[in-house]
Amino acid sequence: MPLLTGLRIIELGEEVTTPFAGKLLADLGADVLKVEPLPFGDRGREAPPFAGERPGPGNSLLFAHLNAAKRSIALRLSTPTGRALFKSLLREADALLCGYTPAVLASFGLSLENLQRDLPRLVIASVTPFGLTGPDRDAPGSPFVSYQASGAGHTSPFYVPGPESPPLVLPGRPAAVTGGLMGAAACLLALMARRHNGGGTLVDVSEVETLFPVVADQTNNYNFSGVVERRNKRVKGMAPFGFFPVKDGYASLFIIQEAQWQRFVRMMGDPEWTKAEMFQVRRTRAQYKEDLEALMAPWLDEQEAEDLYVRSQAADVPIGPARTMDNVMKDEQLIARRAFAPGKRADGGPFIGLRAPYRVDGEMTPDGRRAPALGEHTRDLLMAWLGLSAADVDALSAAGVV
Repeated sequence: MPLLTGLRIIELGEEVTTPFAGKLLADLGADVLKVEPLPFGDRGREAPPFAGERPGPGNSLLFAHLNAAKRSIALRLSTPTGRALFKSLLREADALLCGYTPAVLASFGLSLENLQRDLPRLVIASVTPFGLTGPDRDAPGSPFVSYQASGAGHTSPFYVPGPESPPLVLPGRPAAVTGGLMGAAACLLALMARRHNGGGTLVDVSEVETLFPVVADQTNNYNFSGVVERRNKRVKGMAPFGFFPVKDGYASLFIIQEAQWQRFVRMMGDPEWTKAEMFQVRRTRAQYKEDLEALMAPWLDEQEAEDLYVRSQAADVPIGPARTMDNVMKDEQLIARRAFAPGKRADGGPFIGLRAPYRVDGEMTPDGRRAPALGEHTRDLLMAWLGLSAADVDALSAAGVV
């Protein structure tokens, strides 16, 4: 049985961060109810990439990935009746995942403080770009803004050719991923605490601050020395260390330990140049980094990335391929783990999604899960959770509340 079976989570948030937090809990078996504001619902329904490169609310592959196995209810939260229904749903729930800033909640006539007061057992996990306090508490932000606001853009990748190179960003939405991870984890910890103290908790997560562990070295160095670390700073004390061209792409070599270097030398066939005094210890190998890399280059030029990876793993040498996505999908380890699962988009079309990266007692998230259409479960949920009749729901729909 999934770990969170029986747990009811209400998700109030759009696009990536909050839906990712909800996805993590849904993957563990929680019943995640996605409350979407009318008239358009979650903006993520229109987010790329799209199946067949055809934009449309049912074609978003991102939405399909983030919202599989959730249920959707569509409410007009700006109306008194919509707010009342929302609060009634919260009374039936264990936790609220909320991605809206205080200003947006106020526009709906809601506040987290009032929800805490009225629902003292409810766990609330707020995940916003800048957190619930401070001068930027109501700034709209975005995962891309959060990433650069954390300083990560000037630290990744670690090495660039020169200090004039512009800030960069990792692929995807890293701030949304770290924000969602922290939001889900904090929600679960607060639910665990409630088992002991009986009360709910308001957890305040700042997307920007969830990235600080990523840039901990740079922030610690600045706080200690006042020096802004340059991205073209040379990695001290280690060589070979970095990405190197091979016959069909790139390979990553991060050879740190002396024993690893000795095994790597044997992989290269014990070339004569490795016997030079300058390459006998790590300190001097790093000191003569450019010479070392130039001497390694002819051997690396003859290697194919995937074959080198297999042989280096067998030899216990930390070398990996810098894979493109087509090679990732062919990886025998990932295929054996069934890391990719067939599912369906919100419009019912086929979709290959990512499974959760863990197994619970050997069980994995099931195949065939589908993201919901906007408001697909409104009628069933209002009748099952709140005891409304079919006529009640029809009246609410006619009034534009649901």
